[in-house]
Amino acid sequence: MLATAPAPPARVVPGAWNASILVGTHHKTGTVVLAKVFRVAARIIGVPRHKGNRSACAALFAARAPGVCIEEHVSAASLRAWLTPRTPFIHAVRDPLEMCVSAYQYHLHATEPWVLAPLRDLGGKSLQQHYRALPAAEGVRFECRRARRRRPPPRYPAPLSRRRRRAQANGVGGARGGADVQRDAVAAERADAALRGDPARL
Repeated sequence: MLATAPAPPARVVPGAWNASILVGTHHKTGTVVLAKVFRVAARIIGVPRHKGNRSACAALFAARAPGVCIEEHVSAASLRAWLTPRTPFIHAVRDPLEMCVSAYQYHLHATEPWVLAPLRDLGGKSLQQHYRALPAAEGVRFECRRARRRRPPPRYPAPLSRRRRRAQANGVGGARGGADVQRDAVAAERADAALRGDPARL
């Protein structure tokens, strides 16, 4: 009679990987890059990685098992449901003006149906048609105002980059962490500089 081979020892997962990790992102904050990085890292470590699968993420956090959940458009509801005081949480944030410029450039060339769909607020034009009819700086300002309407200011203090502190001192940046670029010549100049990749003028 053949002896049963002993079960292999449980793999020891190093450090913070021995937990359910939540990676929270927002539109144009590096979701695709982070998803690729954690796909490779999770494969090397030997833990599951989920993106855009709330049921799998919910099961992961309920079991408190090692693994990674990438939550695009992370919300307070996800944080309340999944995080505990010791749960690792990686929050992707980005300079507000850079987010506006990135989103504007993306919407100019994207082929997703929602970018090409006619909008009542734009007189039947799609978002892409609207942006292509505007000067670049005005398009960036419109995207900033649009983003602020979609994402109300957070209830917690947001970290300020040196660029945003300078912007606030000039009356350009949102006072509570939003991308609220005012309609003035300074904002237009900064938007133009960002589109040209001229960091010295930001």
